[in-house]
Amino acid sequence: MEYKTYPCEVKFKYLVRRGLPVVAGFFSEKDALDYALSIGGAVIKANGNPRGAGRIPKFSDREKDAVRERISQGVPVRRIAEEFRCSVGYVQKLKCEHPL
Repeated sequence: MEYKTYPCEVKFKYLVRRGLPVVAGFFSEKDALDYALSIGGAVIKANGNPRGAGRIPKFSDREKDAVRERISQGVPVRRIAEEFRCSVGYVQKLKCEHPL
């Protein structure tokens, strides 16, 4: 398989490294995994925020999935917000981001 190369200004979501240096960057995780297997490297997710600026996420992915699970069970949004100690707006945001 032939892989595309992109200009340096492009921000990649997945990086393939072999040892310490980064060898290549990819937008698709599947392409990155294929290339990493072919060269014997490892895939790492590119840091979207290299300076560490911005807000720290309140919930982990596991907690967000738990909120979405409660939404899919038909539990009212206000009750979910009370259980997880967050705002009703945040629960509604999670509900709208991933329609069930």
